[in-house]
Amino acid sequence: MKFMILVFICLLLLALPHGMSAQDGNPTAGSTPPDELSIYAGRPRVSALRLGADETVDIDGRLDEAAWGRAIPAMDFTQQDPDLGQPATERTEVRFLLSGNTLYMGVVCYDSDPGGVMANTMQRDAPLSADDRFMWTFDTYLDARSAYYFEMNPNGSMGDALILSTNSTNASDAGRAWDGIWNGEVQVSEIGWTLEIAIPFRTLNFDPNAPAWGVNFQRTIRRKEEESLWTGFERNQGLNRVSNSGLLVGISNVSQGVGLDVQPYVTGRYIDAPGRNRASEFEGDGGVDFTYAITPALRGQFTINTDFAETEVDQRRVNLTRFPLFFPERRLFFLEGTTVFEFSRDPGAVRPFFSRQIGLDVDGQPQRVEYGAKLTGQIAGRDIGLIHVRTARSGDRVGEDFTVLRGKTNFFLQSYAGLIYTRRAERDTEVSDRHTVGADFSLRTSSFRGNENLELSGYYVWNTSIDTESGGANFGFRLDYPNEFWDARVSVREVGEGHNPAVGFIDRR
Repeated sequence: MKFMILVFICLLLLALPHGMSAQDGNPTAGSTPPDELSIYAGRPRVSALRLGADETVDIDGRLDEAAWGRAIPAMDFTQQDPDLGQPATERTEVRFLLSGNTLYMGVVCYDSDPGGVMANTMQRDAPLSADDRFMWTFDTYLDARSAYYFEMNPNGSMGDALILSTNSTNASDAGRAWDGIWNGEVQVSEIGWTLEIAIPFRTLNFDPNAPAWGVNFQRTIRRKEEESLWTGFERNQGLNRVSNSGLLVGISNVSQGVGLDVQPYVTGRYIDAPGRNRASEFEGDGGVDFTYAITPALRGQFTINTDFAETEVDQRRVNLTRFPLFFPERRLFFLEGTTVFEFSRDPGAVRPFFSRQIGLDVDGQPQRVEYGAKLTGQIAGRDIGLIHVRTARSGDRVGEDFTVLRGKTNFFLQSYAGLIYTRRAERDTEVSDRHTVGADFSLRTSSFRGNENLELSGYYVWNTSIDTESGGANFGFRLDYPNEFWDARVSVREVGEGHNPAVGFIDRR
């Protein structure tokens, strides 16, 4: 009964017209034409200047092209630490240029003591918290819910991620395993350090009808322990709280090119040892991944005989608790569009879909992926996700089919409602298919009592089970008030007997 009520509420919210105006006067992505940005009054803006037909940008860390001099910079950063609300002690300027297929960003981090600039890290995606650094986010759908995150230090060390949840101001909550295709160079000089960055539009999913992109910047001056932001400097805001971003305007008539990426692989082994009376042997294998940008907001993927040899290994962890450890997904095929499949704002909620279950049988033994298909992005302003993967039979391990469907509709500025369905089926056995269905919602605002955050969220998940006739359910509600100086929350969760989503993860039953 609880599930039917929640599904009815979510279906009603899913049916709402996309682009409903927010109660605080801010719309969702695509709900206003480009010439009506006045409703975003109060947000700082920066414009991207289009390059001339014969102009190019050489990515060398020196902003010496004439176009950089014509671009109007974003400036006036404000301290978050140590002196909240005070102007940054060192000047920072951020400029944007664009061509038909690439977005360029030039950053000048002025420093009165260039010798004091700190940079120790060289590894990609390594934490830069001990260095001077420059970080930025792009909310390419202007929906205040998800974003792309980038950072660099004076050594030129690069990091990128997907911000999976705007419910946190902590960058560690970003999906670090995502690696986008972009280029950046840094030069340290007598004025400080400068960055020159090129990001192809094919690296990003975006709404071509959005009147602007959300954008924000943060600079760290480590010797001063100073953190300053372009906007959203309050301690209940921050870089990763996308609803407090500024606006990047001027992005129009851009292309993702053909939009097709093909990644084949071939492996082989030949052994010939006649001196050991061993016959010659040859073993070969191959496969291919296709990624196609159907529209700027919708991306399809297809993989055959997938090889995950390039996937990063997990960090070593020792489990001293009675609960299972959660290891994030690192395989590229499953990382693309992962924000679409995120379920529930409650970090303690069950995950009805956990992609790392795909490729493991019920006993935790690895299975080879024969093929997989995936569709993620936005259609008519609604988030949609579809995955179907088939794993191969190997010895006494059965082959399985995995199917996942996810849909979300966004309304007001930061709220949403969604449904999810997963299926796990063993082939050529008498074991029944295992199904999971769920519904979730979030009613969220960052303008409660002026500029405070408040969120009410809930979810209900039910699954069939091979262990019990009735299956099992998990539901919960959460009221969150994350602010300074008060940070309070109350949540209720109930995990029913027999609850065990076949393609999900749950920390306790």
